[in-house]
Amino acid sequence: MEKIINERRQQSASLIPVEDRKSQEGDTLIVDLEGIFADKPQEEPIKADDLELTLGEAHIEKSFNENLIGLEADDEKEFTVEYPADFSSQFLAGQTVNYKAKVKSVGKIELPEADDEWAQGLEEEFKSMKDLRKKLREDLELMAKNEADNRVKDELVNKLIENHPIEVPQILINIQARSLLENFAQDLSQQGMDLNKMEVDFAKMAYEQMRVQAERDIRGAILLEKVAELEKVEIKPEEIAEEIDKMAAYYRATPEQIRASLSQQGGENSIADRLRSRKSVDKLIDKAKITDAEWVDENQPQPEVEEKKPKKKADKKADKEEKSEETKPKKTRKKSE
Repeated sequence: MEKIINERRQQSASLIPVEDRKSQEGDTLIVDLEGIFADKPQEEPIKADDLELTLGEAHIEKSFNENLIGLEADDEKEFTVEYPADFSSQFLAGQTVNYKAKVKSVGKIELPEADDEWAQGLEEEFKSMKDLRKKLREDLELMAKNEADNRVKDELVNKLIENHPIEVPQILINIQARSLLENFAQDLSQQGMDLNKMEVDFAKMAYEQMRVQAERDIRGAILLEKVAELEKVEIKPEEIAEEIDKMAAYYRATPEQIRASLSQQGGENSIADRLRSRKSVDKLIDKAKITDAEWVDENQPQPEVEEKKPKKKADKKADKEEKSEETKPKKTRKKSE
């Protein structure tokens, strides 16, 4: 809970300019950054304007911390970074980049006090920190319950797929795999990775992984549709409307905007399919035997429990004699005068 509160405080933080000294560890700099690949100067340079860097944070590359300490607003600094071959970003791994940084401002982030006044100023307008903590506790409990429910549902679908092997048309697997790969590529693009520079081997490996997931998705969808047919699952128009209203509230949009977005993804039929699958899983839950216990991931190796072997008679006799010796009164030596 305290972690969530601190994250909320970070969102309300203020950047206070520092004017009477040079930058030091813990300061937050706003910089314009340009990087040129040392071995490929003809390639398009790395550019980032108004980049926010807090010196000393673990995720900041060490060279940036070292070279951006001791600067003031309007200072410029050139430095070189040699990225290791196992660097987290494949785009930069093994590369040497010559950077030019222009400092636009140096500041110190100040977090608001976690008090009643701050809680009252939040969007939800809590009356006090006590109310905020109560709401967060309720949210965490709900998240834990939903996570447990989702695990049960995933496990049921996995068992359904394992126990009912069926042939899946390759064209459906290919379509789903391409869809998953497009979503993956979009996520990478949002993280700043240039997809045009993605290695062919990496793209092939990603696609093969997507095919495995795609086959599972298609198998699950076909089997759940069969469950819906056997259980005579029906989706009413008002259920679709209710689901759209929920989506609108979540995305802070209007139902009309959600419907317009859905028109590019199969329209309201996509909502109906989702609801039908959800109801089919609920039917499986109704018929399954579920017990409360600590969750065990069957895909992970479990620790081996050492089996206790029964002792031989000789061992038991030795133990008995050992215990007998321990319980005998020990003789004490008189101290000589």
